[in-house]
Amino acid sequence: MGLAPGLKRKVLASIEMVPVVSPQHPLAALKGPIATRRLADAIQIALSERSDSGVADQAVLSPRTWRIGDLHTKHALLRAGLGWGNLPKHLVSDDLRKKKLVQIRPAAWAKDQHTLYLSAIYRADAEFGPAHRWMLANIEALCVGPSTP
Repeated sequence: MGLAPGLKRKVLASIEMVPVVSPQHPLAALKGPIATRRLADAIQIALSERSDSGVADQAVLSPRTWRIGDLHTKHALLRAGLGWGNLPKHLVSDDLRKKKLVQIRPAAWAKDQHTLYLSAIYRADAEFGPAHRWMLANIEALCVGPSTP
């Protein structure tokens, strides 16, 4: 999504997004898939594009949204119980383990529907020089993480 003509993408890492709420939020008490009408009654905290020309909303199910400009503010508002929303699993795994956040399951979403991809974007007609190839290989290695023997 959002790739302009003449550009290429190289996927570097996948990012699993999980819908979460505070344990005190009313949605936390619901077990199993949650109907869209129930989610629509609650405030959804959504990451907002910084310009009108960005990618359209993704994964927004509620007409009652609060638009936030960065993930850390969104994370803090969700932990405070002010709504529900998606966050990268690596960002909230500690909160889920310590029960500071609870994962919910919107019925409208497939289990693996919300995986995002960190990508390197470059011109399709670009010829990579040695420095460019080195940089891209090193960024890719950082995204993959340390190899296991």
